[in-house]
Amino acid sequence: MLSLDAMGFRENKIGDSRMSWHHGDWLSFAQAAASTLAVAGAFGVVFFQHWIHVRHTGRVEERDRLRERYRSATYAEALVQNAIDCAVPALHDIETVAKRSPEKGNVAFDASRLDKASDALEQAIHNQLPTEITNAVLSAWMAAQQFCHALHRTEEIQTMNMEKLLAYCREQYSVLNSSMEVVRLSKTKWERRLAEE
Repeated sequence: MLSLDAMGFRENKIGDSRMSWHHGDWLSFAQAAASTLAVAGAFGVVFFQHWIHVRHTGRVEERDRLRERYRSATYAEALVQNAIDCAVPALHDIETVAKRSPEKGNVAFDASRLDKASDALEQAIHNQLPTEITNAVLSAWMAAQQFCHALHRTEEIQTMNMEKLLAYCREQYSVLNSSMEVVRLSKTKWERRLAEE
């Protein structure tokens, strides 16, 4: 029978499970670990820079959106205020005529300024206003249109009931003021958010 020594299975020869680390092996391992850490660090730096860039770009885009909304609200506020300013003298004239006589014929009120204000509101609706104020501008435009229509009807109807005309025009004036309130609230909100940025 063969002995283990003859087969070459001595502890120090073939089959030795112990591994010896020489000085060069340790240096190679350290170098590989350092290279791996350097690559991981480089990826970390790139991802961090990308995250900062995306965050900065997002903040700039948000600020630009807020600024554009604020400008749109300022524009809409000016147009609605103009319509209100044009409606006040007409409303005052109707009140004056209504005090004199509840029914009056052959009365013509000047609606030219209010017509122009209504046209400006109509154009604003087509200017990509923020959704939040589009409905308010649309309501203001409709109120100005109806106010103008009522004033123009006085030229066609022989005997106009001034009390009804006054009540109707006051309703439209109230809608104009409500629209202005909505636009101003939105403008104030966007102004505050811009200041926070």
